[in-house]
Amino acid sequence: NVTGNNASYNTWNGIYLNGSSFNNVTLNNASYNGYSGINLSSSSNWNLVTNNTATNNTQNGIVLSGSSNNTLFNNTAIWNGQNGISLVSTSNGNNITGNNVTSNTWNGIALSSSSYNNITLNNAGYNGYSGINLSTSSNWNQIRNNTATNNTQNGMVLSGSTNNTLFNNTAVFNKQNGIALNLSSNGNNVTGNNVTSNSWNGISLNGSSYNNVTQNNASYNGYSGINLSSISN
Repeated sequence: NVTGNNASYNTWNGIYLNGSSFNNVTLNNASYNGYSGINLSSSSNWNLVTNNTATNNTQNGIVLSGSSNNTLFNNTAIWNGQNGISLVSTSNGNNITGNNVTSNTWNGIALSSSSYNNITLNNAGYNGYSGINLSTSSNWNQIRNNTATNNTQNGMVLSGSTNNTLFNNTAVFNKQNGIALNLSSNGNNVTGNNVTSNSWNGISLNGSSYNNVTQNNASYNGYSGINLSSISN
C-alpha cells in the first residue's frame, strides 16, 4: 500500500511503478514533479489508484505506459503541463472512472495506441486541447457518461481510432466541436450524446466512415449540428 504520502517537487516522478502489480495507491499528493505525478509503466497491471491529487506536474498528472487492467478512480489531475490522465503504448483494459481532469495544458484524458478501456463519469473541462482525446489506433474503448465542456478545441476527439462507443456524454460549450471523428476513425458508435452550444459543430466527421451516429442532441452550435466532410461515408 502506497498511502497518504506527499510525493511532490521531485526531479522525475512523484510515484513510480515499474513492472509492479496489485498495488493500492491512494490518498497521495503527487504534485509539482519534473515528469509526472503518478507513473505506471512496463506492465504495471491490476493496480488500484484512487483518491490521489496530481497537480502542476511538468508532464502528466497520471500516466500509464504499457500497463493494463488498472483502476483509476476519483483522482484529481488538474493544472498539469501535458495531460491530466494519459494512457500510451498499449495500456489496455483499464477503468478510468470519476476523475477530475480539468484545466490541463493539453487534454483532460488522452489515449494513444490503447484499447478496450472504460472511460466513464469523468469531468474533462477547460483543457487547452480537448477534454478526451483518442489517437493512433485507440480502439474498442467505451466512453460513457463523461462531461467535456469549455475546452479550447473539442469536447471529445478521435483520430485514426475505430470501433469505440461514445454514449450519453455531455460535450458542450467547446471552442471547436462537441465530438470530432478524424483521420479514418471508422466503425464507431456515437449515441445519445448532448453536443449543444459548441462554437463549430455538434458532431464532426472528417474522412471517417461506417460510423453509427444516432439519437444525439446537436442543437445551437455555431456551424452545423452534424457535419460530414472529406468523404465520410
